[in-house]
Amino acid sequence: MAQAMTEVLGSSGTGAKISVDGASNILLVRGTDRDISQIRDLARDLDVAPRPNPQEQKRTHLYALKFGDAEVVAEIVANTLQGGADIVNPVAEAVEGEAPELPAGPPTEISIEPSTETNSIVIRGTAIQIQEATSLIAALDQRPRQVMIEAAIVEVSGEVAERLGVQLGLAENIPNGAFAVSSFRNGGTPLASLLSALGVSEASGLASGLTLGAGIDSFGIIVQALSQSTRANLLSTPSITTTDNKPATIVVGQNVPFRTGTFTIDGNAATPFTTIERRDVGITMQVLPRVTSNGVVRLDISQEVSSLVNANVEGAADLVTNRRVIETTVQAQDGGTVVLGGLITDDSQAIAGKVPGLGDAPLIGGLFRSRGKDKTRRTLFVFMRPTVIDSQRKANAIAQRQFQRVRRADAAEPPRSLLKERKVERLPLEINGLY
Repeated sequence: MAQAMTEVLGSSGTGAKISVDGASNILLVRGTDRDISQIRDLARDLDVAPRPNPQEQKRTHLYALKFGDAEVVAEIVANTLQGGADIVNPVAEAVEGEAPELPAGPPTEISIEPSTETNSIVIRGTAIQIQEATSLIAALDQRPRQVMIEAAIVEVSGEVAERLGVQLGLAENIPNGAFAVSSFRNGGTPLASLLSALGVSEASGLASGLTLGAGIDSFGIIVQALSQSTRANLLSTPSITTTDNKPATIVVGQNVPFRTGTFTIDGNAATPFTTIERRDVGITMQVLPRVTSNGVVRLDISQEVSSLVNANVEGAADLVTNRRVIETTVQAQDGGTVVLGGLITDDSQAIAGKVPGLGDAPLIGGLFRSRGKDKTRRTLFVFMRPTVIDSQRKANAIAQRQFQRVRRADAAEPPRSLLKERKVERLPLEINGLY
């Protein structure tokens, strides 16, 4: 720089002394104010960035991705690298304290295009731009982590009902004699239905449980007793595997039609029709996992368990469903279990009816009163456990564990039956020697 300035100023010079500090790339000038001003102007004119020829330096490079999506990665790299860079004048900045605005040459644009067919990225630019782009692509092209989400829905319910009542009546022509009848709704076809099919009109009024009756002349007595107990244990364990930060859905159930409307007249013509809407009834789980660097998994969960109360309704009308829905966001460690929610209900109900005065009489009071008691207890809990799959070895271990569970369930003893059991031959199936 000093030599070039000397050639420009001529042999006469300006009388100023010029020296260069190579370590800091600073030009030192000593002289009058006029000499310093003249040299400063000349240094600004000489200290400009060279204008490269883009056509001579551009190259084309193809980067084949291993794990990432070409469109997603290309968009990130293009938004980061595309655009011109600012030119800095270190000499003027050291002399004056700020960099002046310099005319920049034509920017050398970098072209980044994805190839979805080959899952590759085509890069065109200078050698430095290609190196910078490939370094950024390599940092983004990492094996994505997967997450297996296991849920456990545990529901235990029990119901106990007791009925005891005495009814007295006076009427004409009551048949003499006694009778005893037992009828239960859960023992197949009830007795009342069988007698009605045989033409016994009075059978439709037969209640569940034990019915004792007696009649003489114009007096009759009926004693009804019923004790009912119901227990249910529901255990559902849906599981699903998805990529980190990708939503996943699993539905296990039925697609049930619900009648939403009925129309009988369309304009002037009678064209009756019914509108039907289909809805999923069963177990539905939607989850979005996000894995952090320290192994914590954040889960956005929407889980629903539904069932039909009255499945055999004519015309898909008036269908009633039981729904248990959880929508929440939780955090859990890799392999840890969290409780999403729970419900414990205990419902007790006692019903009593009696004849005033006579129902409270000693000894004979039981003939003039009836009582019933209902007790329902229900327990529901939902658990969830995420497992991060960050290697093929871990994926193989989880798959083998799940196959072993299937084999144990297949080898388990089936429920006992009163009928002669017949062995069912299973088709041979093998997957990687696991099943």
